[in-house]
Amino acid sequence: MQRCKRKGDCCRSFPGWFGPGEVEKAASHLGMTADAFVRRYIIIDGMTVEEYGRVDVFSPVRLNKHGEPALPPLSRVDFFYRYFKGPCIFFKDNGCMLYPFHPIECRYYFCDQPPEKNLSHKEIALMWAR
Repeated sequence: MQRCKRKGDCCRSFPGWFGPGEVEKAASHLGMTADAFVRRYIIIDGMTVEEYGRVDVFSPVRLNKHGEPALPPLSRVDFFYRYFKGPCIFFKDNGCMLYPFHPIECRYYFCDQPPEKNLSHKEIALMWAR
C-alpha cells in the first residue's frame, strides 16, 4: 500500500469527504461534541447516485484567499464551490490537525497514482447511502 508523502498538496486545494462515523471520531480528537464540530467545521457536499438519488456527505470547510470559510459551515456546496480551490480548514503548519482521524478520502487518496485507483466520490457516497 502506498503511503502519503505529507506534502499537503491535496490539503491546500480540496478537502476530502468524511465517511460515516468519522465526524464523531474527529470531533472527539479535538475535544468537541459532534454537533459543535459540525456547526463549526463542516459543509454538506454530495452527489446523485442512480440507485439512491441525492446522497449528502460531510466535508471540511474550504478556506478562501483571506483564510475565512468560503461557505458558512453547514451550507450546501454549490456549483462554484466545487471548482474553487482553497485549503482545508484543518490544514495548519503544513499538517492536518485531524491526522489520526482525517477523512476517508484523505486516507486513501494518493496524488501520484491514476485517479481511477483512488477512492471515488461515488464510492464514498455509497457508504453514506447504505
